[in-house]
Amino acid sequence: MNYSDALTHCQQSLEKFHETKNSIVLAETYYLMGNIFQNQTNNDMAIECYEKSLVYQKNIYSDSHPIRIRTCDSLGEVYFLTGKYQLALNHFLEVLKNKQSNQNDEDLCILHGSLACCYHILNQYDFALEHANLSLTISETSLNIKDIEVSYILLGEIFDEQRKFNLSVEYYEKLMIKSIEYNNYEMMKTACSKYISSITYLINEENEENFEKNIKILSNFYEKYVFLNDVLVYDDLHRIIINISVIYLKTKKFSLGIQQFKYMLKDIEIKANNYDKQKITIFLFTRIAWLYEKDEKYDLAVNQYQLTLKNFQTFDNNNNLTDFVIETFIECYECIGRLYHQLKEYNLAIENQIEGLFFIKRLNKNQYEQEIFNFNYTIANCYIELEKYDLALIYYTKCVEIEKQCSVDVDDSDASIYMYEIVADSYYKNHQYDLAIDCYEKGLHILQLDNDQQSSIETAQFHYKIGCCYKMQKDSDLFIHHFQIALKILEDDQSNDNKQQLIDIYFELGWCYQQSKKYDLAIEYFQKMLLRVYQKF
Repeated sequence: MNYSDALTHCQQSLEKFHETKNSIVLAETYYLMGNIFQNQTNNDMAIECYEKSLVYQKNIYSDSHPIRIRTCDSLGEVYFLTGKYQLALNHFLEVLKNKQSNQNDEDLCILHGSLACCYHILNQYDFALEHANLSLTISETSLNIKDIEVSYILLGEIFDEQRKFNLSVEYYEKLMIKSIEYNNYEMMKTACSKYISSITYLINEENEENFEKNIKILSNFYEKYVFLNDVLVYDDLHRIIINISVIYLKTKKFSLGIQQFKYMLKDIEIKANNYDKQKITIFLFTRIAWLYEKDEKYDLAVNQYQLTLKNFQTFDNNNNLTDFVIETFIECYECIGRLYHQLKEYNLAIENQIEGLFFIKRLNKNQYEQEIFNFNYTIANCYIELEKYDLALIYYTKCVEIEKQCSVDVDDSDASIYMYEIVADSYYKNHQYDLAIDCYEKGLHILQLDNDQQSSIETAQFHYKIGCCYKMQKDSDLFIHHFQIALKILEDDQSNDNKQQLIDIYFELGWCYQQSKKYDLAIEYFQKMLLRVYQKF
């Protein structure tokens, strides 16, 4: 439709009939213009035209006249679209007050739905439920499938908003039953998604006493709806599996969870016959491993992750590897490496992480920098435990180089501090002072997140090393700045562990001030140095 031409004709009509003061035509023309503006999503102009139409209509028609009601309803719609919910509600209520129709009128069903939406948004839940139920009653009588779906979803969402999830799941399940009755797959998908969202909230809010009830609810849902019409929807079943995992984690009934997932694996193998079967099977394998891990049965967890990799090696070529399978394989490698590290099986962890790196390399993709970082980081940590520091340095350096080139997350841990320190020390020995400073500063940033005394001493060491880098670069201002910070921390330290470093700092500062001909300051620091030397001996 050419809205521009239509508006031009309407404008010409207004000019003509303003002269004759034909209120009927003027009212209809303004209404038509409002409708055009609404279709163009020019809601402000639509409201203006509908309001003008209503002014003329009030002088012609009674409150219950269909044309008056039509205009009020249109105004309510546009006010709702613009977020003016109270004004929308007022117009919808006026329509309801004056509307003369039979109880099963489809328009009345929609009107009650609109009123329910307004009350819902305005947090007037009792009124919202009243009108939503009226809408549902009319829609079920008229057998309008779309209106039935809207009414059930609206009731569920109102209870969701009130956090009455036990009631919302009832309405979503009723909608699922209706969808089966009408053989409407799209409606069933919507109802399933809503149901699972609400049951997720319900499970997270309820305590352990409802363990058996919640498992029964999920199991019944799984049995009745998941394989309906031989269609298995991954997203829905994925959330069911997550919910079951949460329940068993909260109650620490890990063996029961593993048993249930193994049953589901067999069930899926028999019943499911579509692409999502592969994804769900892989996910269940990893969930079983996850439960073993939470139960601190690390050997069994490792075996399960390895079984996941072994059972799905048939996908291991670039033609069949979907993103989901790739990400799951990488996650398995990461988990196995972490678990071997916990089990102190460092050589096995290294071997596994190298396999993971080789797997990523064969993909020939540039999107797994974080995972490559993680594998190298774990390998380096294992070499530290094996006291093979030269090999650890190689892999820590790879981590630092990856971080410089890409955006990766680095743990705020002692291992990360050590990584930055030994790589920086290596750069320092190779006279790569800018690179050394960058690493020291990153380690320093992590240290400053902790306020204990040991971290404070380590902070002094990092400032000392940064100062040494600036000294080698002949930047005396920054050299002095970092040495002064280190000095302040070490002077405040009451232990006797750092006397030699204090002596070194006093000497270096004294020497620096002497070179810059600030002899008073040089003497001050040399005297402090001598005092510490005497105390030491």
